[in-house]
Amino acid sequence: MTDLTLAATIVGLGLADALNPFSIAAMALVLSLKRPLLLGVIFLGATYLVYLSAGIVIVSGWGEALKRLAPLVPKLVGSILISLLGLMHIGYAIWHWIASKPADANPKVSIKQTSAWGVAAFAILSTLSDLPTALPYVSAIYLIENSGFSYSLAIVWLALYCFIYVSPLVILLLVRQSGTAMIDQLFDKINKGVVWCTYNLIPPLAACFGLFLGWFAWAS
Repeated sequence: MTDLTLAATIVGLGLADALNPFSIAAMALVLSLKRPLLLGVIFLGATYLVYLSAGIVIVSGWGEALKRLAPLVPKLVGSILISLLGLMHIGYAIWHWIASKPADANPKVSIKQTSAWGVAAFAILSTLSDLPTALPYVSAIYLIENSGFSYSLAIVWLALYCFIYVSPLVILLLVRQSGTAMIDQLFDKINKGVVWCTYNLIPPLAACFGLFLGWFAWAS
C-alpha cells in the first residue's frame, strides 16, 4: 500500500466513523441546553481527548499488555464479573420499563441547564460506550500500527483521524451559533428522536445485551 493510498484509506475511515448518529445526537442534546457555546466546546473537547487517548493506549502497546494479563485472571472471577455486568444491563432495562414514561407521552428534554463537569462526564461516558463498536477506528489503528510510521507520526495520524471524527460536532456547534429559527426546530426534532430512542430502543437492546453477557459467562 502506497503512502497516498494509506492516507486516503485512513481519512476515508475517519469520515465513515464521523457519521456516528449517537455522538451527533448527544452533541445536539448538549447544544439545546443553556450556554450552548461553552458546553458544546466542553463536550467536543472531551470527546476528542477520550477518542484520541484510546487510540494512543492501543498504539502504545498497553492494549496488548492487557491482553497478556487477561489469562492470569481466574476464569471464575471473569465469569462472575461478566454476569454482574449482564445483570446491570437487564436491571437498567427493567427500571426503564417500570419507571419511565410511556412512549406515546411525547416526552421532551426538560433539563435546560447543567454543569460543565456534568457535560464533560457525559462526553466521556458516551464516547467510551461508542468505542467497542468503533470498527473504522480499530481498522485505522491497525493500518497506522503496521505502516512503519514512527511513534510521533503515528500519534499525529491519530490526532488527524480524531479531528475528522469530531468534525460533524464542530459543524453542529457552528450551525447552532447561527441561532436561526429553522436550526432551533431541527435541534428540537433531534432531541425528540434521542428521547424516543431512550424510552423505546435502548431498554430492549440493553436487555438483549445483558442476556448475551449472561450466556457468554455461562458458556465460558
